[in-house]
Amino acid sequence: MPRAVERARNAGLRDVTRGKGASCYEARYHRSTALNPDKGVAVHAPSINYIAVILATLSSMVIGSIWYTPKVFGNYWMRLSGVTPSGKASDAVRPIIVTVIVSFITAWVIAGAADISFHFYGGSFLVNALLTTLILWAGFTAARFVTHDQFDKRPWQLTVLNVTHELVTVLVMALIIGVWPA
Repeated sequence: MPRAVERARNAGLRDVTRGKGASCYEARYHRSTALNPDKGVAVHAPSINYIAVILATLSSMVIGSIWYTPKVFGNYWMRLSGVTPSGKASDAVRPIIVTVIVSFITAWVIAGAADISFHFYGGSFLVNALLTTLILWAGFTAARFVTHDQFDKRPWQLTVLNVTHELVTVLVMALIIGVWPA
């Protein structure tokens, strides 16, 4: 018996096929489970709390604003990256718009991945959100930063600064998403 079916039975979920073929268990609180006819098992589409995703998106803007303030890491980052501020506020509009869009996508992926992890492993939604995010950060964000920065010949201090910023950002996003599951 597949592990997911066994876990569904143990969790008290009901068989919605009513004996008409392959087993399909549906969570009492989920509307997003469907039968995969090829494998005869329940397929779970992630449930996402979009209010938490929006709050997580906004949190990335707050963290970035604090992190890159000149008195925190802003001057250090500008020196390492060779950025000279123009002094015009209009130069920041495009990067801010891109950051909001990308942060929303990141928060949405974290929410979906956390929900899938929670339904697979069980346990605490918050712990699943934090651990899944940490694994995704290490495997995708940090690993890609290190690779690209090596080819771009950027200082290792800049790489550490940027991947640490990303770690703090995604863990705060995961915390917000983790305390408000769908």
